[in-house]
Amino acid sequence: QEDRHELGAERFALKVPDYDADAARHLSEAEFLAHFRAEATALMGLPQHDALARFVSFDLGCRPKPILVMELVEGPTLERLVDSRTLDMPRAVAALGQVPEGLGEMHALGIGHLDLKPSNVVLRGGENAVLVDFGLAGRNIRPGCGSAPYSPPEIWGATPPQSLITPMSADVYSFACLAFETLTCEL
Repeated sequence: QEDRHELGAERFALKVPDYDADAARHLSEAEFLAHFRAEATALMGLPQHDALARFVSFDLGCRPKPILVMELVEGPTLERLVDSRTLDMPRAVAALGQVPEGLGEMHALGIGHLDLKPSNVVLRGGENAVLVDFGLAGRNIRPGCGSAPYSPPEIWGATPPQSLITPMSADVYSFACLAFETLTCEL
């Protein structure tokens, strides 16, 4: 669950873990909250980069649930631009060049975004691609992480047991789906 708040001139996105029926199919609430804490802890180590929403804070003691505070990036999402067919080819190519820069910073630390899709890429000022919504980010693949049209089959258990999938390889698959949709305006 995400809320937007303003403090002075700066605006923030607050993420609160939302243990819903979908999550309950895969994990207990305690496991779900443990994953949220682990993911927030992993995000604290991310360097500042133009292609990544800035991490602000993580409050484990907040009640009734912990919160993750990130920069609120202002601008249209890649999804909105693709859906409205207002993204021209030079901006599409530029955005597709910037997304891997942010992923590279995350992957260098062994962290995957794990929910890469057009709605999680915001064009700051309509120009610069920034990865947002790190609610599923982490060092481990978990059942159901990601969004179905953009997640590799391995996330959904469609691989032999000896197969190895990492958060980084899942992001590469998701990026290919995102690039296809961005360049063709088709899902």
